[in-house]
Amino acid sequence: MCTGNCRGCFSFPHGTMSIWALIFSIIAYCFAINASYGCFYVTAKLPDDTAIGIINEGTLGFGLFSYSNPLNSFSEDVGYSCIVYNYDIADYFFDAPFKTARAFGIMGNISIGIPMIAAILLSCMTLSKGLLKLFTYMLFFGSFCELMTFIVFASEICTNYQCQFSVGAGLAIGGSIAAFITGWIFLKIPGVNEDDIFPGAMTAGGVVSQPAGTVTVQETVEPDGTKKIVKTTVNADGSQTVEETIEKPQAQAY
Repeated sequence: MCTGNCRGCFSFPHGTMSIWALIFSIIAYCFAINASYGCFYVTAKLPDDTAIGIINEGTLGFGLFSYSNPLNSFSEDVGYSCIVYNYDIADYFFDAPFKTARAFGIMGNISIGIPMIAAILLSCMTLSKGLLKLFTYMLFFGSFCELMTFIVFASEICTNYQCQFSVGAGLAIGGSIAAFITGWIFLKIPGVNEDDIFPGAMTAGGVVSQPAGTVTVQETVEPDGTKKIVKTTVNADGSQTVEETIEKPQAQAY
């Protein structure tokens, strides 16, 4: 049963902007995750005498966490597979700029991934203005982190072997742009008041607040048989409309 701030799957209670937020957040995360964990962020040709366990067969792809190895192919069409860096390669490649780019890649994926989950939740539930603003800041930070992965071009593998811009770097740019757009969309999504998300919460004066549209009816019978009916309706702006009706007892006919 759907209660509280749940409104039903794919009802998008925040409106059309939440649909665009969902689309662009998924695009941003797919770009970011592939930019960070693919093995073609840059390409380079190492010298033949590099004794670090990489077999040189032309230009190879290097990512933040893996590299392309032509001798470990699982597909004849592709001709390579992505291999995680081992300790020897890590000692050879991982200078300060390379490690910094890896750190920004991780932070970017987290900062974009969490708002993407929130965007999925927006399809069936409401979130407060504060949370929407938090996810906006996370997306802007994730956009910044994706661009900062370009620090890898200052690492030794690029300065010594003249690495070239490749698919992963392009995905990082695309992920940064998509994350920034998603953050802007989150900024435009209308938030919901806390009282609407958590109905029945105590207000500052100690009175229990009720969600908009709530109707309560109270009946009181006086000693002479007069019935007093008070109907209270909670309006969308939080105000209340009170309607009072008095019913007098009818005289009995003899």
